[in-house]
Amino acid sequence: MKDFKISARQTGMLSVMLILANTILVYPSLLYEQLGSDGFWVSVLLIIIDLMVLGVFFMLKARYPTQKFTEILNEHLGKILSKIIIFLFMTFFFIKSILTYTVVYMFLKQVVYQEDFEFLALIAILPIINHAVFCGMRTISRTIELFFYIICAGLVLCLAISATNGGGIPLFFQSDAGTFFQTTFKHLFSFGDYLFLFLIMDKIDIKEKQGRKMLNIILIGVLFLLAILFRFYSIYRVTAFMHNNALIDISAVPAQYTAIGKLDIIPMTTIMFLTYFQLEIFVYGFSRSFLMVFPKLNKIHSLILYDILFLVLYHEVIGQYDFFLFATQNYLPFLMVVINLLVPLITTFISFKVRKRRKYEKVF
Repeated sequence: MKDFKISARQTGMLSVMLILANTILVYPSLLYEQLGSDGFWVSVLLIIIDLMVLGVFFMLKARYPTQKFTEILNEHLGKILSKIIIFLFMTFFFIKSILTYTVVYMFLKQVVYQEDFEFLALIAILPIINHAVFCGMRTISRTIELFFYIICAGLVLCLAISATNGGGIPLFFQSDAGTFFQTTFKHLFSFGDYLFLFLIMDKIDIKEKQGRKMLNIILIGVLFLLAILFRFYSIYRVTAFMHNNALIDISAVPAQYTAIGKLDIIPMTTIMFLTYFQLEIFVYGFSRSFLMVFPKLNKIHSLILYDILFLVLYHEVIGQYDFFLFATQNYLPFLMVVINLLVPLITTFISFKVRKRRKYEKVF
């Protein structure tokens, strides 16, 4: 099936889904447990790093407006090193999808079903994700575009409801520099999702000076994330480590307002929409990377491999939820150093490498 190009506007909306992946449920609680309210500034630093990676993407896209990422790597680094990098991308997006599924499964198990519903979860999500990925990036981006404003409205309502919970200014700057940077390193894997844009750079149609429009949409997602984190630490200044579902916890309705009904349906619905789109993006990233590593195979092969790996690891991951979170903070940051710091640095040098005069695209 032919995969058409997507617009800068659609890419910006897709990026907002990436910004909110794995950062509005258990992540704020883990940060507080390790660093207190200064976890907010850890997030600010990680967002800045991600925005720098986004800047590298814009620069590379401007210099190679129609080429695939793997073609650029092959040209400058050789096929072997290129395949190694793309294989690391494939691993990254597979683990990201598992992490997203695991965290949201535990959230729904605790808040909605209050019991195991493994089989129901699998048959409800896996076939839908497979179909969306098979249909391609244009279908995914159009669906995101259709529901983007509904998701934004849900986030705004959650933040508005959080105002009824009071709160004050969080206690900032209580930790030492060593602990701050150690915690930052531990949570590198919670970010880095802009790497997805490199994989689909040839599918993105950014016309002249449309980069600013895309960036403006992305900044909306950044503001949502910072606002949710700030409200979370404002409301739960001492007990934040006990609250593992940040978005729904800030939306908890005080007793005097319970007569108006169960408003927790708003954050739950918002989280479920976000999860659906995030899983689509991550599985597509896995499939895209797979096809770059094994160009003679097709999308169906990549989805079969993904489903097999997912089902094989499923019980291990769900059964060892705490160990999985431990691994994302202690082992996977080393993967992020390579693909979210070293690879963008390499592509920066590639962008500046003088080989021949070429007309650069003006994305801003």
